[in-house]
Amino acid sequence: MRLWRAVEAVALGLWLGAMVGFGALVAPLLFQMVPSRSLAGDIAGAAIRRIDWLGAGLGVLAVVALVRTAPARPLRWLRLVLVLGMIGIAVANETYVRGRIDAIDAQRTRPLEEYAPEDPLRREFDRWHRTSVNLWGINMAIGAVALGWAAAEGGEARGREGRREARRGEAREPEPTGEGLGPGGPEGPAPGGSGV
Repeated sequence: MRLWRAVEAVALGLWLGAMVGFGALVAPLLFQMVPSRSLAGDIAGAAIRRIDWLGAGLGVLAVVALVRTAPARPLRWLRLVLVLGMIGIAVANETYVRGRIDAIDAQRTRPLEEYAPEDPLRREFDRWHRTSVNLWGINMAIGAVALGWAAAEGGEARGREGRREARRGEAREPEPTGEGLGPGGPEGPAPGGSGV
């Protein structure tokens, strides 16, 4: 059971860490340092695609871990629903939403930044890009809840095991150590003995 809890926590932690790391650290630097916004967007899109598919795989691993441990704790089924939701969002983002963005990219005849903000193609791109960003944000929020819940449950389980171990230790009879006993036991030498 402890192994499956660890598998779930590691899978969710890697997925959430990849999303947060890319969204908070890599993407801003990418758009700041790459001279063309279109090129930066293409690189970011390729990275997001890999993170989403990697995340879906890690999500499946977390689902397997939850199914293995869920019968022991009925509330774990709710966390299973959260993780399945994350997988569904990642797959929808990569198939449906990303498909729309790719179709718009195929219609472009010049870099995106050269289109006016009111251009219909640019507006359509911005709409689907916002949808993709929002789905990522939702997945990060769900992932944070699921991972926090898994970590809290793991800490609670360790605490329960520690208390159980302490109770077992208290239930055992202390064994005599022999300290301070004379040759005849606690009362001194055996009758008729010299004690030497």
